[in-house]
Formats: sequence, C-alpha cells, structure tokens
Amino acid sequence: MSVLALQFGQCGNQLGHSLFRLLEEDQPGLHRWFVPQGGAEWRPRAVLVDTETKVVDAVKGSFQGVGVVAPPLGGSANNWACGYTETGPLLVEDVLNCVRVEAERCDFLLSFLGLLSLAGGTGSGVGSRVLEQLRLDYPKKTLVNCVVLPHPTGEIATQGFNCLLSLARMYPLAQATVLLGNAPNRALALQLAALLQPLPAVSVAQLCAQLAPHPGLRLLQVRPPSEDAPHYALKRLMAGPSQKVVAQALIQRGDAPLPAALQRQFVQSVEGVDWVPQAQIGRIWRTDRGLLGRPRLLSRVSNSGGLAPLDALVSDAWGAFTHGAYVHHYSKFGVDAQWFLDAFQDVEDVLGAYRAL
Repeated sequence: MSVLALQFGQCGNQLGHSLFRLLEEDQPGLHRWFVPQGGAEWRPRAVLVDTETKVVDAVKGSFQGVGVVAPPLGGSANNWACGYTETGPLLVEDVLNCVRVEAERCDFLLSFLGLLSLAGGTGSGVGSRVLEQLRLDYPKKTLVNCVVLPHPTGEIATQGFNCLLSLARMYPLAQATVLLGNAPNRALALQLAALLQPLPAVSVAQLCAQLAPHPGLRLLQVRPPSEDAPHYALKRLMAGPSQKVVAQALIQRGDAPLPAALQRQFVQSVEGVDWVPQAQIGRIWRTDRGLLGRPRLLSRVSNSGGLAPLDALVSDAWGAFTHGAYVHHYSKFGVDAQWFLDAFQDVEDVLGAYRAL
C-alpha cells in the first residue's frame, strides 16, 4: 500500500528531502515510499512543487526521476493570495499529471502526504490550490497534510494571514492534519518517520480513522520520539498541561515491549472525551523493529486541545486584519475582506471545538 508525497515550496521540499533520506536509511518499508528501479536502486515516490528553482535544484540529486513542477516564476511573494489565485492555477494541471503518472505506477495507492509550511506563499497558497483539486480527482484516497507552523517571531510579516487562509482551505480536505513546530528538518523528519513507518495492521488510512474519528477534530500533534528507558521516555512524552483527549497513541519501536504497568499508566493518564470509549482513546501500537538502527524508540501522537501556537497565530492575524495591516497585498489578488472573515469563522469553529472538549 503506497504513499505519494507532494512537497510544496522551500520548506516542503527541504523537509521531504530529509524525510526520504531517513526512510531510505531505514530499509524495511521501502515499498510504501519508494519505487523500485531495478537492482538495489529505489526512487522516492514524490512530486516536487515550487515557484522557483533554487531549492528543487539543491535537492533533486536525491529525487532522480520524480515529477518536478518548478517553473521560474520568482516565488509567490510570501502571499497566500498570490499562490492561490495567480501562481497556483498555472501549476495545477502539471502537478496532477505528475500525480497520475505516479499513481499508475503503484500496485495500490492508498494515501497522499502533503508536506508544506503555512507561513510563506507557495506552500500555503499553491498547496491549497493543488490539494483542493487533488481531493476532487481522488475523493476516496486518504490525505494527510503535515504542516510546519511558523516561529511566533518569524521574519514574514504576513505569516498569520497565510496560516489562517491556508488552514481554512486545507483542513476540510484532509483526514488528518499533523501540526509540526518550527524545528530543524531532520528533527521533524524523525517525528514523521516514527509516526508513519509501517506498523503491524495499522495503515496510514487506519491511523487517521483511529486518531481523528470526528470530522471536526482532525488536528494531530506529534512529540519528538525518545530513546530513553521506558519509564523516563513515557514521563517525558506525557509532560505538559493536562488536556482533554479525543484520541492518542503510543508507538513502540524495538525489541523491548513497554511493561504492562506503564501501558496501563499511559491509557489511564488522560481524561478523554465522553463520546469515545476509554479503550479507544489510548492506543498502543508496537513493532519489534527499531527505527534507523535505534533498538528502542517511543513516540506519542495525540488529538487533543493545547493548540496555543495556533491560537496565537490566529489572534495576531485578527489584530492585523482589524487594523487593515497588509490586507491590500491580498486584495490586489482578489482576496478581499470577505475571504478573511470566512477564513476566521472556519478556523475559529475548529479551535472552538477543541476548547469545548
């Protein structure tokens, strides 16, 4: 069951490069992510998308033979509206042609994986435009979007607007949206590999169904995995303010199973929502295989409240919008005040649902 990655913009392509390098080092599971080329050669199953060539040129040595759509358009001006209404429509057909080629090479294409940043113009704007059409063309395929949130004091003045508008468009399209902090690409790639590498009887589609069972609550947060002894690893992974949980999973990779007492502690340590049975809130998935040569690795993924970084971004965007700051940069691409008001309403509905847990 294959997964096809779509990498958008500078961040998405650099993150995809780091992720596929890790996945290639971790030999089992290659068929999920790579296309056999004969002998010992494997090619990443990915489509690279950008509106300038610099980053794609830098990483394409690791992506020989993959679909690349990166015309020299000069970027998307760090502006969601530019990416969505101007550069995005120029790329959609070429990107989906590449997707069709890759899909036809798969015995069974199960899922799409979107990799992008919410801060800039290409990842957020072009990504939104392409993923909307992808969902129309492949309505039954699982889509998981892995989105990198900007640093609160990031360099892009319009990052709050870009995050707001892209989340409003992308969130309804995906079975799950994985929120990633602003960290080095290899660290983020390790979080994704710990989550997405094969597990017994748990496909990417099943992972989404079990962790995001409600259509209005599909935001997943992944903790950095730990190689510590089980007691200390679990303590670190569970640290932080208590939040009501829709679902969570502890993923054990390695030959040493988590002691039964620690398993019970994990399952009983959180307060779940009333409408999900407790046994389904805390899941434990295990494989005897380590990851990347690590004999033991423990990671946690949760669908819960505690979305302070996202709340802060939306709050900053609202402050800028009410003062009219930077809005004219969007209106010249046809994104007027009503687009913003609709986006604020859509994103606030999601955040409000999490606050009400």
